[in-house]
Amino acid sequence: MTNTDELTLASLLVSRLMHDLAASAGAVSNGVEMLKEEGSDAGAIELLEFSAAETVRRLEFFRLAFGAAGGLGVRQPLDEARAKTHAFFEGRRVRIEWPTGAIADAPQPVVKLILNLVLLGAEALPKGGTVTVAVGDRLLAVIAAGSAAALTDEKKSALSGTPGALNARLVQPYYAGALARALQTTVACEEMPDRLALSVALAG
Repeated sequence: MTNTDELTLASLLVSRLMHDLAASAGAVSNGVEMLKEEGSDAGAIELLEFSAAETVRRLEFFRLAFGAAGGLGVRQPLDEARAKTHAFFEGRRVRIEWPTGAIADAPQPVVKLILNLVLLGAEALPKGGTVTVAVGDRLLAVIAAGSAAALTDEKKSALSGTPGALNARLVQPYYAGALARALQTTVACEEMPDRLALSVALAG
């Protein structure tokens, strides 16, 4: 990847993150406006509390999924990643199943890859459903189960590293694929009726 490509990727990732954060941040502003107009209104305060908590949940998840939480090259506890993922999807139509496993932590790029595959799995469930995560020494898998579970051809191409034109909508699957390639592996994508399986074989 050239320097220009890296800058483009960084810019598109920022665009994607700001888009995802805008809704919850905007709701905070709406709550403030309601308070200004109506005084100490219980509904406005409730909206502020929910929106502020939602913004924090998103920031904490994105920090693990896209940032260098704890510093580059560290191992990260899977319990933290699991907790932040459950919090991120709280109240949504997608439910997360991520049982506690025998592995306590994983290299930072692996954790980031898991979380990005979870995002992809959730996006593959337009009508809601369940995303199940399994992490082993040599294999990680994310299973999205729900009505019409599927990834678009554009997202599959982006995941494989061959997007027609990279944009803010496709940068997240492209980034997930790039994380896998940096680990010298690829993401296998298998679709079945109402079920999508994303799996990665990890080097020992």
